[in-house]
Amino acid sequence: MPEAMRPKRDVPQVPVVKSQLERWQATGVVALSECNLKALPDEVLTCGSSSRVLDLSHNSIQHLPAMINSLSSLHRLILNGNEIMDNSLSCEELASLKSLMVILISLNQNQNVPVIPQIFPSSAYYSQS
Repeated sequence: MPEAMRPKRDVPQVPVVKSQLERWQATGVVALSECNLKALPDEVLTCGSSSRVLDLSHNSIQHLPAMINSLSSLHRLILNGNEIMDNSLSCEELASLKSLMVILISLNQNQNVPVIPQIFPSSAYYSQS
């Protein structure tokens, strides 16, 4: 029977947020690039240790919340193209991300973040330019 003629079943619609959250937890990749965000959504923090990559590039985020440290298994933090300023990066929260190997913060309002190379081990990579 052609699909157009098949009777429609009542399939519950899964909210986008729930499906995104499930995908983030399953893959470990939280991809929120170019989403017009002004802040980190609270739902991201519920991913906890399942998050390995957090891509917040090309939004309007000005600072990261203190609870960013709940993403304890984060390997890559991509913040390129936001509105992050020097004083909005908390050294304590970033230092608590022991698994973080890459942080990208170019094209922001930050002019000088000298503490980043001191916070992370020599194997960590960061880009500010």
